[in-house]
Parts: sequence; C-alpha cells; structure tokens
Amino acid sequence: MDTLSQEYIRAAWSRGIKEWRITLRHAMRAALLPIIAVSGISLDALLAGSVVTESLFGWPGLGSLAIEAIRLRDYPVVQGYVLLSGVFFLVANWLSDIGLAALDPRIRMQKGRRV
Repeated sequence: MDTLSQEYIRAAWSRGIKEWRITLRHAMRAALLPIIAVSGISLDALLAGSVVTESLFGWPGLGSLAIEAIRLRDYPVVQGYVLLSGVFFLVANWLSDIGLAALDPRIRMQKGRRV
C-alpha cells in the first residue's frame, strides 16, 4: 500500500498506463525488494533454528543429527553439518542477491563494480 502511494506510481497513473501494468510492473517490483532481502536471511535462520526445534520436540532431522554428533564427539558428522550449513547460507544469500539485482537496476553489477 505504501508503494502505491509513491509519486512515480501517481505519475504512471497520470500518463494513462493501465492499472494492472502499474501494479505488476512498478508497484510489485518495488514492494518485492524488502521481501527478497529478508527471505535470504530468514532461510539461514530457519536452518539454525532447526537444531533447537528438533532437539526440543525430538524430531529426527539435521538439527538433531548435529546435536547427537556433538554429544558423541563424532567430528566428521559435525564438520559435514557445519559445511552443509555454510553452503546453504552462501547459496541462500547468493540467490537473494540475484533476485534483488534482477528487480532493482541500481543493484546490478557493471564491469566488475557496483553502480
């Protein structure tokens, strides 16, 4: 709703652009930026929170596997979990950065440097 009250949206209305095009092309594009930015961080928190949730409720999964491996001092499993968590963290943030760059031209890379 905040995006629809912006000045560039009103300017698009005054030019006679159709309502669906303004909503999809201009408003949704601007409204999705914070959602995509927060989703990258939220996916990382989801994996980190799985350790607590699974150990609290006794559910089987990667979180309970990590806790059990720490208890038993099974270092290869702990290293594998940390490596998997790190890769998941990097991929989630990379995908959110790509999504942001696709929607906002100010974020795109140009000749190896940020504009």
